[in-house]
Amino acid sequence: MTPRSRVYRVAGLTVAGESPSLSFTVADEGNGVLVVSLGGQLDFLSASELAPRLADLQAATCDAVVVDVSGVTFIDSTGLNALVAGAQSIQSRDAAVLVAGASKHVARVFEIVRLGETLRLEPTLEDAVRAARTGREAGG
Repeated sequence: MTPRSRVYRVAGLTVAGESPSLSFTVADEGNGVLVVSLGGQLDFLSASELAPRLADLQAATCDAVVVDVSGVTFIDSTGLNALVAGAQSIQSRDAAVLVAGASKHVARVFEIVRLGETLRLEPTLEDAVRAARTGREAGG
């Protein structure tokens, strides 16, 4: 078993972490937009780490969080619940949450559970960052 590596720089919002099945990084895109990039499997083994990490972003000064799931290879119901719980924590302080870059498999899961009714889904990271910035410039 390889040790888990983590790098946290909260003030600079450079956060990285790795569990056996899920990687997590946060980058400040400027203009009040943070990008959380996930990679690997978002499942019952890794879900318990995601919601608290997303909830920790509540303390960050941002207007929008883009969750890039383009690196997620598998998601199950516990992973989905963790994603929604974390997003709700962020939304509770009036920050927008956008989900971007879902693979065909992950997008199908999102479609089945109607995630688009709860969170804004964008096909690419670039689209999501643009939408987050546009929303900020429009005042919301």
